[in-house]
Amino acid sequence: MTDKSFDSKTGQEYLEHLKSIRVEVNWEIEEERENFYRQFCSLIGDWKGRHPDLREIFRREEIEWMLTKSVKTGPNEFICFVIRTGYKDEPDLDEDGKLLLLRNTPVHYAAEHKVPDWISKVCELFKIYDKFNVNYTNESGFTHFHVACMSGCDEIVEKFLELGQDPNISMKETGDTSLHLALENRHTKTIELLLRNGANPNLAKKGGSTCLHYIALLSEVVDDDLVEKFFQIIDDIQLTLEVNAQDDDGITPLVFAASYGKKKATEWLLRKGADPNLTDAWKNTSLHFIAVTGSDYDFLKKFFEICSEIQRTVKVDALEFTGQTPLHLAIKVRGTYMVECLLRNGADPNIANPEGLISLHLLAMYGIDVLMEKFFEICNDMQLKVLVNAQENKGRAPLHMGTGKTNTVKCLLRNGADPNSADLEGLTYLHYMALRKIDDDLEWFFEICDNMQLKVQVDARTNLGNTPLHMALTTGNTKMIEALLRRGADINLTDKDGSISLHIICIREYNDDLMKTFFKITDDLQQTVQVDARDKWGRTPLQTAVANLLLNAVDVLLDRGADLSSFIFPSERYFCERFDVINRDWDKLRLASGALAALERLEDREYDLSRSDVLTIIKLFVKYGLFEKSSDLSEKCRYDEEEFTSKAKEIIMIPSLSLYDLIQLRPEEEDKLLTYTNYFEVERSNNLDKIPEQYRDMCLRHLCEKMSRRYFKRLALDAFQELIHYRLPILCCHMVIENLKNEDLFKIYEAGEIVAKRNGAKTSDTVSKGIFPSFTL
Repeated sequence: MTDKSFDSKTGQEYLEHLKSIRVEVNWEIEEERENFYRQFCSLIGDWKGRHPDLREIFRREEIEWMLTKSVKTGPNEFICFVIRTGYKDEPDLDEDGKLLLLRNTPVHYAAEHKVPDWISKVCELFKIYDKFNVNYTNESGFTHFHVACMSGCDEIVEKFLELGQDPNISMKETGDTSLHLALENRHTKTIELLLRNGANPNLAKKGGSTCLHYIALLSEVVDDDLVEKFFQIIDDIQLTLEVNAQDDDGITPLVFAASYGKKKATEWLLRKGADPNLTDAWKNTSLHFIAVTGSDYDFLKKFFEICSEIQRTVKVDALEFTGQTPLHLAIKVRGTYMVECLLRNGADPNIANPEGLISLHLLAMYGIDVLMEKFFEICNDMQLKVLVNAQENKGRAPLHMGTGKTNTVKCLLRNGADPNSADLEGLTYLHYMALRKIDDDLEWFFEICDNMQLKVQVDARTNLGNTPLHMALTTGNTKMIEALLRRGADINLTDKDGSISLHIICIREYNDDLMKTFFKITDDLQQTVQVDARDKWGRTPLQTAVANLLLNAVDVLLDRGADLSSFIFPSERYFCERFDVINRDWDKLRLASGALAALERLEDREYDLSRSDVLTIIKLFVKYGLFEKSSDLSEKCRYDEEEFTSKAKEIIMIPSLSLYDLIQLRPEEEDKLLTYTNYFEVERSNNLDKIPEQYRDMCLRHLCEKMSRRYFKRLALDAFQELIHYRLPILCCHMVIENLKNEDLFKIYEAGEIVAKRNGAKTSDTVSKGIFPSFTL
């Protein structure tokens, strides 16, 4: 076309303008290209006269760049304008005159990126790329024929096929065939064209998926009409489908259809010979996937009906890779109707998974009361025997698994559960209940057993000799303790360590009123408690309570007549056994104050403090560094720092006395205000955790120093008098030791012991209580 062919002067002007702006563009510079494209597009809307021959103005690469730009960002009118100019793509040839097909065109770009309105753009582009004997392919093996199939351009597909295009050509990277792409994009007519022209529906893409996998996998976008049409065409042209084809994970089309709840696809596949028992790589059958949905009862029912019609046996108890049956999975997702359907179609209620759990264990574990009732109802209706006392690998019965679930346990008991069944460690249901830290009432349990004439072994022992009462005492479950005692539990039975109930109470971590509650119940029942019973180490409950710093228990045991004549104060090692396990910042104050508070209670009941007892207390102070250091005195000014004082004023030692106030007091003033128990209680309430960490060690030593000063003054007094051969009056001795630190007082005591032994003097086994003006023990 020449310039003279334009109809008007205006058309000639448009052409000249287009040429002039093109000449000014350096096509290698992106910014200039983009600017030119915008100017060209502005000309298109008002173009007058005949359209230009683009080949006279642009190179093919430039036209293709602009077409791709239009595909990306618009306007769509640009593609239409190019078509109106009569521009057609011409393929390149190699030296031998053969077509060069490796090329990335705007057609590829539109389809690969699925740009807005990509299908209509592709259909328009095929008016430019209209050589259908030329199937351009990009680097990934994606061809124009693939694009035509995935976009549903049926006329284009037909033209390709008429010119001998192989319908089974696949993409190099993904293995997708034209049929896969047409299915994925739901183009029914295209699918028919391909199938009737030799497309193989059994070809698999990478990963092993066939067309049938596509139909099942894309359940949310593929409708049932397409599935029906697909199979109709297959029947018409008498193609054989590999209906049980498995992908690389062993998944069949039926498994996909079942897992996505595609009823129509599932029915078609079954009727076409799909095997309902084939498994994937994880041994899941179609039934496992249907069961795990837990909700589509109609689908599961239809599945069984179809299999029955086509006389296909379904392995209803197949085990997947973790050893679960479809019934197990349906129970886990609480699918009541699914469970019923499975049972009525032959599911075995007693098959165990690798952990030994049968269906009833799972029902009990998840506490599905309504489903359990239904489960027993169906099994009774079908005369299926349920192993209600089956034991899993650890020996636990369903009743054990239902611990704490009242309705579940009631249902199990009414259906034959043995209340005395024990696991491999010897724990019965009562033991499991006792282990719960929730204060459970057991009366309902005993009432059901009474009504069913089931004798409950309240004193059943575990392999370690623990009874339910022992365990309930450990957890502090008072309601259960009372229920067990009123049902005849023996309070004096021993465990493997020879501990009776009182020992176990005294081993607990909490200094609560459990001992008092225990005796109140035994008094009501007129039971005799062996208050001085000894465990296999010869320890009495009182020794255990002292060593574990259970001051309330110490008081109760002493009130109950615990024998002090044969009492042996716990050794340092015994004290430390428990303390070293739980040792935290302020627990050292608890240990020191608790040991001295316990000793104070014993002496109030006429216990004579021996020298070995003295050494026990001193060893604790030495071992845990509880003496105030000389360096602490030099840092005493730190107690005035705002960060410390603000927190210390918040910590209340006793009403009207804060920690800050206590630090300011002189020792003799502190003696009149605080007891060992006050220090013990303030530590136990965790108030001291408010102290900033950098002050804690120093503050801890200071509190231990003040708290124990009475004790160390008392020890030093006798030793000091002996060392000076009683040459000073006792009041003078008081004045001398008054200003010494506790560690110095300890050294005086130690020196007195050394001198006494060296002189062979006979020393008393007991320690004098001493008399201090400001101190009464």
